[in-house]
Amino acid sequence: IMNTYDEDPLALAKAIKSYVTQEGVKMQLIISAPLDDKNLSLLMECVVNYNTPEANVELNLVTRHEKCPTNSYRQLNSAIKMVSGNWFAFASSNDTATQYKFLTEINQLIATKKKVCYSAFYRCQPNKRDFPLTFYDYDYNKHLNGNFVSDCSTMHVSILKEYAPFKLKFKNFAFWDFWLRVYEKEGNVFVYNPVPTWYYNIKDDSMHIERQKNAEKVLENNRDKIKMLWSHV
Repeated sequence: IMNTYDEDPLALAKAIKSYVTQEGVKMQLIISAPLDDKNLSLLMECVVNYNTPEANVELNLVTRHEKCPTNSYRQLNSAIKMVSGNWFAFASSNDTATQYKFLTEINQLIATKKKVCYSAFYRCQPNKRDFPLTFYDYDYNKHLNGNFVSDCSTMHVSILKEYAPFKLKFKNFAFWDFWLRVYEKEGNVFVYNPVPTWYYNIKDDSMHIERQKNAEKVLENNRDKIKMLWSHV
């Protein structure tokens, strides 16, 4: 599922292409966008262009009547019911995947008999060199101190069906809460892939960058994080 709202059209087109052209897997990409999204015509064009008989891909567009979504997890929850197949991952509308992201992660999940694969990725910022971010094998205590399992991790669809919907009350920390709930019931079903499989594209006006400039929003964000963590410890 890819959430989007008034994304830069070039970045959006690049992100979509990186997912619908994945090698070695049959892809379903569900794009969730409000009806007032400025890129709606572009998204509809993508549906027509990529849903061809010879393509090994299914591209779906979900439009919401809500204008200017106040919570991206509400968008995500609304599209979950359309998910088919055996594996699932969230996809950002300006981040891009390497050509073999899903093949790499799914093969690792099958080989290890795990259910969630989180990978290293490249941190990309304007006028800066792409920087690889690497992590470590799963540790619950470390996970309580900070979320190192990315939103773009690949999971078996049974995990999504068991632990969704995402809890809107935790706002920006809903995915972190989701992963913690998975561990607390399933145990260590996580596997780490040290080879970067996607590009995290940060813009000067990215939401978390803008939030850091506002002291009140920083405090609110910290309160939300504490509330979420208190539900687990």
